[in-house]
Amino acid sequence: MGYRVPIKAYGKLKKEQIRYMWVSEAGACEKCQALDGKIYNTADEIPDKPHPNCKCWIDLIENPDVITDPIEQIRAEKREEESVKLELLKLEGDIKCLEDECDIGLERIEQDLQNLKGYIEKTESEEYTAFENINKYDALKSDLLDGKKEIGKIKDKLNIEKEKLKNLEKENTIAQAVNNVYEVNAKITDYSHFVNNILTNLKLAVFSFCINVFGLAEHEAAALWNLALFRVPRKSKYITKNGTYYASIENLDNDNLKQYVYKNVKEQINKEDSKGIIFKDSSKIANAIKNSKELKNKIKDYKEKLLKDRKIDNIDLEFPKWNLKHAFHFVKIINIYLDNSDNLNLTVFDTYDFNPKETNFLVKTAREFQEKNKIDTYYLMVEIKIPKDEWINY
Repeated sequence: MGYRVPIKAYGKLKKEQIRYMWVSEAGACEKCQALDGKIYNTADEIPDKPHPNCKCWIDLIENPDVITDPIEQIRAEKREEESVKLELLKLEGDIKCLEDECDIGLERIEQDLQNLKGYIEKTESEEYTAFENINKYDALKSDLLDGKKEIGKIKDKLNIEKEKLKNLEKENTIAQAVNNVYEVNAKITDYSHFVNNILTNLKLAVFSFCINVFGLAEHEAAALWNLALFRVPRKSKYITKNGTYYASIENLDNDNLKQYVYKNVKEQINKEDSKGIIFKDSSKIANAIKNSKELKNKIKDYKEKLLKDRKIDNIDLEFPKWNLKHAFHFVKIINIYLDNSDNLNLTVFDTYDFNPKETNFLVKTAREFQEKNKIDTYYLMVEIKIPKDEWINY
């Protein structure tokens, strides 16, 4: 369509320093006016004229992103060169850190596994094999060996990237070095994610095995952990035996309870909906709570009010140690009332998740798995009924 060259001379500019701007005359048609002022990076991008006898023209303009001052160009290249050198040093450091992470991570997992083996050998009991879906020690050893092999492959690849970096330090062409630096950086990032995933999975397997072995004395804590680990399976034998599975809060048949659960699930685990379990009064977990001195003391504190009003508002309860601490720690006691036979009815409510502010090592480790989406969160309720002749004597 022909170009009208502006007054400023562009003859000395390089091709990459020029852009092309569409200019429409006054009174041009709507199609032409829509193109007025549009800038194109190359001549190939310029469209054909919208119609015959079009009076529009193309103006050549200087690309503001390209440095034309020779001195400033040298300075820019120098800055880029220094930047590339710094990036190379950073990448060398990243590779070293990743190699250390591989070695230290595997060493710690191996030590944990060895300690666990010693504990198992001292424990003359087969009870731990009764836990559902438990990771066997030999399987863990096999997983660890597989993990070592995979990380070994990554370390071999890192050695290749280190050689690349040595060669890049000798590069004369900055543009080529920049591209290669980006490529190496992307690979190291991918390797890092891969290594972290391997180490996390191995760590999770050992951690879960430990929970189940020590779960000989803490059955409820181990059982609830296994539910989280296996994504709260609907057909879990533990759930089928002890309670009822709910795929959604909406499936609860009590509207007031439903609203209460929705509110607390949103506040505590930041979910709009959640899987859940209601444990029946005959379950092992209900019996553990009923027999706890913490619940008995709390009922004792509210005994007079219960006898007078026959119901009380929701109360907080803390289990400070051992089995129930690791299963619940802090819970809400809701729907507390006396029935027609003066039996005490109540429901324990909690969400299975791990507080980010906890300093306890086990909780911090479990929180790490939760944040990496290696375990599931869910809500649970435990229905409890205590006969009058029992609770009245607390």
